[in-house]
Amino acid sequence: MVLKTMNFDFYVLFFIFWKGNDKMKKILCLFLIVIFCFSGTNLIIYSSFNITLDPGHGANASGAQAFYDGKLINEKDLNLKIGLFIREELSKYKTARNGKVNVYLTRYNDGSNPSLSDRVNIAKNNRSSVLVSLHCNARPHPDKPLRGAMVLVTSSNYHNLYSKEEKLARLILQELNNIGIPCTQNICSSEVVKFNKRLLKPKFELKEGILRRLSNTGYHYPNGDYGDYYGIVRHGTLKSIPTVLIEHCHIDFEDDYRRFLSSDDKLRELAKADVRAIARCYNLKIK
Repeated sequence: MVLKTMNFDFYVLFFIFWKGNDKMKKILCLFLIVIFCFSGTNLIIYSSFNITLDPGHGANASGAQAFYDGKLINEKDLNLKIGLFIREELSKYKTARNGKVNVYLTRYNDGSNPSLSDRVNIAKNNRSSVLVSLHCNARPHPDKPLRGAMVLVTSSNYHNLYSKEEKLARLILQELNNIGIPCTQNICSSEVVKFNKRLLKPKFELKEGILRRLSNTGYHYPNGDYGDYYGIVRHGTLKSIPTVLIEHCHIDFEDDYRRFLSSDDKLRELAKADVRAIARCYNLKIK
């Protein structure tokens, strides 16, 4: 739950100034009220913090696959382990106001594969402040080597989500970089579309690890912005839930796999990096 309220120190300060006889003090108080009421960033206080984690794929949807040491590695299994490790690590945190951090998952085992809209609805029903979808990447063209991390975010500012998602994405990429995972190299499509009445945008842009991709169908959001290609991001935008999708690294790039995905201990390190980013973004503290 998010409470948009003033803290106790402000009330004390206001009371002291208002009780004074100086007219200028009262004018200053009124000025401070205006500042506090219209500076939303400083007023957001989490009495409790709800987050939904989305381990990508599941059940018959394996996601990306690769063979190592004679064993088939399925992305869906790695995603679920990372999600469970993140939940465990977040249990060590509280909000800045000593509130509880509540963690929900869109799937808790390999027996289900909710639709993308259902995954967003789970976050909506749990009143989550953010939905974080967890994935491992694979090269779209096997002959073109790619490695590293990227985070998918919205291209639109519908429901004012653009900057919120970008902030979390940058923090996630910073923390993954700190454990040795670089950002996937920059790529930008030469195809440009009319994004809205004022702007033209490339249909696909990967810059500094942040990926924005526009719909192939010409779909637009109700505010007139061109829609997002990736379903989980698009549904999150429509439901007014900040939604980011993390591609931690490339499962089919052997160095990425060996260094970051090949054991539970390494997957836990990925989870810890994600948690540090979430904690920084939402001002969570170790208990």
